[in-house]
Amino acid sequence: MVRIERIFDVMDCLDDRKLRLATFLFEGSAYDWWRSVQSKCVDPSMITWGEFKDDFNELFYPRSYKTDKQNEFLRLVQTSTVAERFEYGLREEIRSVVTASGYENLGKLVEAALRVEKSLSERHGGQQQMRPKIGSSS
Repeated sequence: MVRIERIFDVMDCLDDRKLRLATFLFEGSAYDWWRSVQSKCVDPSMITWGEFKDDFNELFYPRSYKTDKQNEFLRLVQTSTVAERFEYGLREEIRSVVTASGYENLGKLVEAALRVEKSLSERHGGQQQMRPKIGSSS
């Protein structure tokens, strides 16, 4: 339905034509449903686009489906927010490398941060071993 509405917007389609065009595309159970709606109406031409959409969505997209999709979206938004907070909480020397990696998934960010931290630790540890200690007589 969203795709059809996007097409209608591009076509500057008026509401009275939207109903005829949308139902023309129906097949199978959607077409059967539409035929039954028409047969129950005294004057099917009085059905508005808004009424049609509400009835169609209620039947073909039940509340449980909508709730599941809303929850899925909220999880994505929350995950993104957590990932962003994690990324911005990193030390600058780690954050710059991790940010450049482009990861948006929290798990991938954590893995990347750990790899960068390990690499920096090894690099700094290696430099300390090569550097002579002050006051030593080697």
